[in-house]
Amino acid sequence: MYTPLITPEQQSTPVWFPDEQQIYRSKYIPDHIFVVIQDVMTKVQFGIYPLALLINVVNISVFLKMGVKDVMTLSLLSLTISDFLSLSIGSTLITIDFMDRSSLASRVERYVDLSSLYRWVLSLTLITQSTSTNITTLIALERCLLVPFKLKSIVTMKRTAVAILCIVVFGVMVNLPNFLTSRFLYVFNPRLNVTRVEVRVLKGRRIAEEISTGALHMIIYPISLIIVVTSNIIMIRGLRQAAKVRVGRGARPVKQAGHTETPDIGRQPSPTMTPKASFDQQAITKDTVDDKMYDNTNMVLETSAIEVIRNNDHSDVNTSNINHSRGGISGKDNTDIATNSNSSSSSNKNIPNETMSSNGTNHNIIDDERVNKRSDGKTNDNYNKGIIDVITSEDNHNSINTNQAKGPKDQSTAVTTSASEATRPRQVLSKTNIRLVNMLLVVASITAVFHVIAIFIGLWIVFERELAPDGYYSNGFFLLTKCAQFYFVFTRSINIAVYIKFNLKFRNTLLAMCPAFFTRCRPTTYD
Repeated sequence: MYTPLITPEQQSTPVWFPDEQQIYRSKYIPDHIFVVIQDVMTKVQFGIYPLALLINVVNISVFLKMGVKDVMTLSLLSLTISDFLSLSIGSTLITIDFMDRSSLASRVERYVDLSSLYRWVLSLTLITQSTSTNITTLIALERCLLVPFKLKSIVTMKRTAVAILCIVVFGVMVNLPNFLTSRFLYVFNPRLNVTRVEVRVLKGRRIAEEISTGALHMIIYPISLIIVVTSNIIMIRGLRQAAKVRVGRGARPVKQAGHTETPDIGRQPSPTMTPKASFDQQAITKDTVDDKMYDNTNMVLETSAIEVIRNNDHSDVNTSNINHSRGGISGKDNTDIATNSNSSSSSNKNIPNETMSSNGTNHNIIDDERVNKRSDGKTNDNYNKGIIDVITSEDNHNSINTNQAKGPKDQSTAVTTSASEATRPRQVLSKTNIRLVNMLLVVASITAVFHVIAIFIGLWIVFERELAPDGYYSNGFFLLTKCAQFYFVFTRSINIAVYIKFNLKFRNTLLAMCPAFFTRCRPTTYD
């Protein structure tokens, strides 16, 4: 059995000074005000802790029901477990504090020293609080790497699990000096004339406590705060710059005189989604289908354009045999481009509904630089007169009228300029990204406030000798720690509201697990 090296003088010195020595303690708050504030905060926390524990049990059940299949679920589940452990240990502090103010204090004090036990449990709470804070920082960093930069190869399930394990080990190592310099001993107390369990300290306890607590509040928490704020700023900027771009999606062609309105083959309806699919899955599937259909359409149209250009090199293609995609224009029937370029350019007012080429196929031509060039790389105005390119964007229908009014030499330049304006990306922020941004903003705000309180506590610990002769044990510091605990408990209990608001999969799983009287609330797939 290990026996610590403790001198008789140290054995008679508990962690908290006896009452007869408290008269020399500096007090930043009057005793009568401090007692009222402490009593109110203790009773409020005593009512919040059971509710917070119940909410975290529900969160753990929902995440396990969802299944740990992605990085985000793994991180949130780890954060919820850490919060549950922190609340469980914190409830012990409230129980000790509440018991110390009740009629049971005189009986319990004969068996265990409540003051020294409270101090030891408080050091244990710092481990879980630092773990929860660092996991929140990890979540912000993961989202920063996944959303703007899309580095899915870096953020994996295995690496996330290893990072969470390292955070737990790091939290234990930082607070380990507090436990190595204290021992539970069964000793005789001359003041109460009883033998009871007390927590005694070894040499260097004060220095070890200052180093560990100061490092936690002055180094770890500020660094974590900087990472959280920076990651969220980068992610929000990245979402706005790398937003989804849809050129001409949902555009309605303007019907002009003599034009035939053709269907928009670049936009096809997405397949019907099942009611059980989440909003995120539906959005991703719909965007993927639209992208594939749009790319396939462009490939077919570009192939048709190349074929028409090759036929034009042999001067055997009539302008009447070309039907342009989405409101194309064709020339007069049986008019050769090489010999009657002016007449073919002026005949663009007559648009047949359906025209076929000499080989019996329907050619659709889109805007491409290769349309304005011959096979040898030289431009020819005759080709531009017979082939009018149609821009697939709602903002470029007016440019078609402008091109028809211009001369043969200016028409090619106008069409090229219209094409560059049509392909200009438009910033579109999807609902999924908006939810993600709002969720991280809420988490960052909550974490930032807790970090500010923790930094103040660290400053108090580091400079307590300059603030007062014994400022570390002043009631002002004790009240500040109570405020930090109260805020931490409050924020851990509102996480479920954040998840329900911004995580549709969590909401649907929670509603599916509700009892029978919640059957009216069915899982939703859209907002």
